[in-house]
Amino acid sequence: MKASDSDKVSDCGDGVDVLGKMEDSSASTVSIASTKTRVESLPDLPSAPLKPNLHYLKTKQKNTAELSERMGLLDYMKVMMFITIAERVVPVSDERVQVSDENFDGVEVIVYQPTQQEESGELRRAIIYLHGGGWCLGSSRMGPYDLLARHMVTELNAVIVSVEYRLAPAYHFPAQFEDVYHVVKYFLHVDVLKSYHINPERIAVSGDSAGGNLAAAVAQQLQKDPKQPIQLKAQALIYPVLQALDLNTPSYQQNQHMPILPRTLMVRFWSEYFTSDKSFLRAMMANRHNNHESAALLKFVNWSSYLPDSYRQTYNYSAPPVVTGKSSVHPVGPHHLLADPRASPLLVPDTTLRLLPKAYVLTCEYDVLRDDGLMYVTRLRNAGVDVTHEHYPGGFHASRSAFSVALTDTRLCVGPNREDSVVKYSSVFVNLGDGYSTDTGAFVAPRSGVYSLALTVYSDAGTPGATLAACARLRLNGRTIASPSENNLQDQEDSTSALLVVQLHAGDRVDVALPAGCFLCDNNNHYNTFTGFLLYATD
Repeated sequence: MKASDSDKVSDCGDGVDVLGKMEDSSASTVSIASTKTRVESLPDLPSAPLKPNLHYLKTKQKNTAELSERMGLLDYMKVMMFITIAERVVPVSDERVQVSDENFDGVEVIVYQPTQQEESGELRRAIIYLHGGGWCLGSSRMGPYDLLARHMVTELNAVIVSVEYRLAPAYHFPAQFEDVYHVVKYFLHVDVLKSYHINPERIAVSGDSAGGNLAAAVAQQLQKDPKQPIQLKAQALIYPVLQALDLNTPSYQQNQHMPILPRTLMVRFWSEYFTSDKSFLRAMMANRHNNHESAALLKFVNWSSYLPDSYRQTYNYSAPPVVTGKSSVHPVGPHHLLADPRASPLLVPDTTLRLLPKAYVLTCEYDVLRDDGLMYVTRLRNAGVDVTHEHYPGGFHASRSAFSVALTDTRLCVGPNREDSVVKYSSVFVNLGDGYSTDTGAFVAPRSGVYSLALTVYSDAGTPGATLAACARLRLNGRTIASPSENNLQDQEDSTSALLVVQLHAGDRVDVALPAGCFLCDNNNHYNTFTGFLLYATD
């Protein structure tokens, strides 16, 4: 594997090809959630490249969690955990992949291996994979990770160990790291590797997001163990999170309102990883959480030194303030964890980095974690580590295709018509992958996968006392899959929204139809929006 950089414009979430490089230089609705609300009650929309509804869509689940927590009904992360539960599957063996539930040193893992043994008797490679989810969500039993593991088995002829580590807030740091480290140490025993027919010279660790954090931390800690004869050959870090000291890097600022992983959610993940103390969360949100111990390590995450010029843009570096004297944050608590490199792998000195195995690092432009990965690439290379870096200039955190459109930028009303008609949205905020057409009003899926779709409709009768229905049909290949509508006779404005998660095949067509008798109005406030993005690919 040679040290190189390459630009990609899609597939920011795929990792199978990545893992291969480490060594060798009919549609169905899954779930529906509908909401109905007055337009004036919507949260303030961000001033960001995606403007309205990608942010609005992503924050629906987050806002529900926040409201539930404030009302004392359920903890924030317990509400967010419904995402994980909804995606759970039961991994089973098939004709190509043998699946087994195992326990490695007290930690649950799922082992995927080829059903057929190599006739030549050649030993296989192995990959220890660590799922993402901000240390609080996710599971090796989620559909996307089960699918990824199977794909890696068949494409790489590898044994995959998918780790079901403990999650916060029930278990705070370092529980997650310890679970993963115990699994890796157990797996690297000669007898264990022999039982799975694995070549001890061909073992890698990989993970995405928080899983990339754990993969990097484990690779570092393993090198420090003088009693560990078998070492990892490679580490593949997919949009990894690598430091908690500065949560105001250029990528955190630029992408604070981006879909999938806005800054507020990432900061909350960090806070929950360390503690349930809400005062610490507030301090982290303000980037005022460092103490003297962690402040001494800020030199390792100084983005003005480690970011390429093109990523610094017009941002000016200012070191995060240090908590001194009396503070609303408890002086004895999570502060001492900030300086622990098992939580923030970027904090180790070059003497530790230069011992690491070769690395693959993937970063996405529209991701708050982008600069963490970029700084790690710079520091690894400066330490002499063999690094392959791939950056996706059009990529989002964990997403590969996205569009967000509004009806118009000027005053426009559509309908009511005598017959159904397709709504053509002319104001495009983002069209990653060029799946949406302003000419046809349709989104055509560029690849098979599970997509999130959102539709908000709004009408204004224009005269006090007058009424018109706000309604539309979200259609998949001409078939209606959601029909958000409101006809409130008490005022002249109506609005409603629908949020869906659907499975699409490449070439499937999604559009919005305006039923006869329905009416939509919009202006540069962008009340009528149509949004979608790929959650994970299945092809």
